[in-house]
Amino acid sequence: MTIIEYVKTKVDIEHEEGDNTFDDRLLIDIETALAELQQLTELELPDIVSSTTTFEDILTTSDKGLLMLCKTFVGICVRLTFDPPSGSVLTSLEKSKESIASRITIQPKEVLNE
Repeated sequence: MTIIEYVKTKVDIEHEEGDNTFDDRLLIDIETALAELQQLTELELPDIVSSTTTFEDILTTSDKGLLMLCKTFVGICVRLTFDPPSGSVLTSLEKSKESIASRITIQPKEVLNE
């Protein structure tokens, strides 16, 4: 699954095969989220993130837990910028983002740089 396909499920975009209506906007938000993730993990980002980029292309780790944390972090970041909720849902997502960021940063350096 590509990053953009994953993110579309997280921001509740119903899409048909080949529907790329929001792709340009989502890719900008994905790049921003990945830049935040890069600061947490020291991960190497490609020069261009496209609609075919996968998390596995970017995160070369065998730690499935870390991979899931990173995916969730990107999904939440994009949700907060693309279609921010209001009220308690917003507060909950912001707290989840902070919690996940903390968990990502405590991963051993050797796990993050395999």
